Amino acid sequence: MIITTEKIDEKTKKEQIEVDKCLTTILLILNVPTRNMGYFFSKECAKYIYFNPVARFQMNEMVFGVIAKKYNISISKIERSIRHTLSIVSNQKSMIKLEQILNIPISFNILHPSVCEFLCLIAEAVSFMVS
Repeated sequence: MIITTEKIDEKTKKEQIEVDKCLTTILLILNVPTRNMGYFFSKECAKYIYFNPVARFQMNEMVFGVIAKKYNISISKIERSIRHTLSIVSNQKSMIKLEQILNIPISFNILHPSVCEFLCLIAEAVSFMVS
């Protein structure tokens, strides 16, 4: 059986749509304000991490760099907007909701996660929901 590129492209498009839906659901469950730039950049970065798992280990160079080039914005502005969103969201109730989505216990240290930890947790939650 020969698989054409049209079928592969159609499969990846469907997966991208599914990942977008999952990311939107997760961020809304965490009460991330949608009017905030951090919502948009969190979604873009988590999507990039989902499709490129190795990027978790080079967050500033790979993830933020690619997103910054794509939208012609500085890396620090992306990180700052995500950090601002995280400060709004970072409370115990939101992390308990994330714990319920992932179905694994989250340690006390992650109640106030860093930007990288937050994005990796979101990407991990998407991988649980998509598969």
